[in-house]
Amino acid sequence: MKLIDDLRRIPPGVALQILLAHGMLLFASLHGGLPYVVLQGLIALELVLLNVATVPFYPERGLLRHVADLVKMSALLAFLLLFVCISYAIVAGGEHADPIATTMARWHDLRRAGVAWAAGYIVVSLVLSLLAAISSPDPRLTWMNNNLAAGGSTFVAMLFMAFVGFFGARPMAAALEYLGAPSDPDVLMISLMVGLRFFTALVAATISRTEVEAMARNPYVDGPG
Repeated sequence: MKLIDDLRRIPPGVALQILLAHGMLLFASLHGGLPYVVLQGLIALELVLLNVATVPFYPERGLLRHVADLVKMSALLAFLLLFVCISYAIVAGGEHADPIATTMARWHDLRRAGVAWAAGYIVVSLVLSLLAAISSPDPRLTWMNNNLAAGGSTFVAMLFMAFVGFFGARPMAAALEYLGAPSDPDVLMISLMVGLRFFTALVAATISRTEVEAMARNPYVDGPG
């Protein structure tokens, strides 16, 4: 298969960097005690901010088109978060669980300081990446390399998790419960999310430099730059 061949051609250093980054993400998520639904909400926030930060690099598109893109992205993320809550409720409480009650229960004992630190980290990292891109000889290419490819793989992982929660996590949770080893739904879902994000990041790493440069010139599919 072409995908397998492409994955095998990823430089070992790049693959190791992706592995370490996702290992740190998994450790930080589990050690920080962030519920799965909150983690997905923070990821959605990061994607929205990423879209906002991309606006200065493509001024020729005009403000209205950028606003339209942002509205569409926000609506799609809100739709995905709805399915995130539903799938999480099913994994945590079974088929008849109330998604709203289950989600709100996760917020009740949430360490808000942890959320504040996580949100702050997202904002600071985006600002630093923005400054690095602006100060580079090729801002669009630098921004694409540092953020857009990672943002794209994150969005794909989040999209797939809407299905994995229903068709993967729930059977796994039921099987573990049947075997007398019930799992924490947050640990299970976060582990699956990070694993899926790791795979999509590897796929993104197979994109050639020529393709990355072309996407940096025009990452939009609806017309020129």
